[in-house]
Amino acid sequence: MSNNNCSFLIVHEADPGRLGLIRALIQSRLPAANLGDSSALLEASFTAAPTESLDLVTAITKLGDVTFELVCLDGADARRWVFVPTLGLGSVAIDQAGNHILGENELLELMRRANHNGLKMERLIRQALLSAWDECLEELREKQLDDAGSARRVG
Repeated sequence: MSNNNCSFLIVHEADPGRLGLIRALIQSRLPAANLGDSSALLEASFTAAPTESLDLVTAITKLGDVTFELVCLDGADARRWVFVPTLGLGSVAIDQAGNHILGENELLELMRRANHNGLKMERLIRQALLSAWDECLEELREKQLDDAGSARRVG
């Protein structure tokens, strides 16, 4: 495990008061974090151990109505957490390219839970790969692009 673990946080949706709380959480836990200046989103990158990243995920999740993702790149322990209030917290291992990884034990557990039901197996795999979370994030990204396009046409 390396001592220079890079993590990235992107807040996709939150009211302005929550963004202030999230900034304060980041600055109190990770003072060297680089905070982005985006008005629509809060972005931060920082060096942190996986446990520090997980602590931050837990703290932000407790704020409730915040949609965010945090990626922790730490070699074999690389992980992506996504929180959407309607879906809760999802997490998956990732490789250095950001591809989701399901390990042998996870696949065996999914097969056991599917109990020879192909449709159930497909649903469980989609769930394990955070498909529903990604669909929500894509809808938010599309909305932000639409809003930015409308602002350009009006201005």
